[in-house]
Amino acid sequence: MSPRFTTNIALATLGGLLLTASLAFGVQNASWIALGVGAAAFAVAAVGFPALDRGAPQRRVDAVVALIGAWTVVESRVFDDSLLRWVSFGSGAAFCVLAAFGLLLHERERERRIAALSATADPRADQHRNGTGARSAVPAPGVAA
Repeated sequence: MSPRFTTNIALATLGGLLLTASLAFGVQNASWIALGVGAAAFAVAAVGFPALDRGAPQRRVDAVVALIGAWTVVESRVFDDSLLRWVSFGSGAAFCVLAAFGLLLHERERERRIAALSATADPRADQHRNGTGARSAVPAPGVAA
């Protein structure tokens, strides 16, 4: 499993935990859970951000996650009652959306690599892709031109 996939799954899990805790538990417990989730999300983003092989879009997602994680830590200590409940719910939803976006970026990059590998592996594949049925200029292996 790639680290990019792992960090996005961890972020989705943290977001789901915060979504659930903000509505299911009392305000005092939700406050402490929001503090922990915000710190953990910030840590996940801080660990992943320096890796250059994650790509620029994923690094932007990591930066936004770090900002929201820091905000979640602050709001868990500043707000109370129903405002804390709904702001924490919003932070959890943001973590889930950003995790889903990060997973989509991961899949898109992986599909591009697979397509590039399959295109270089079979030079005759272009006739199937363009739908013309035209033969490739490169003869099949073992066939005389």
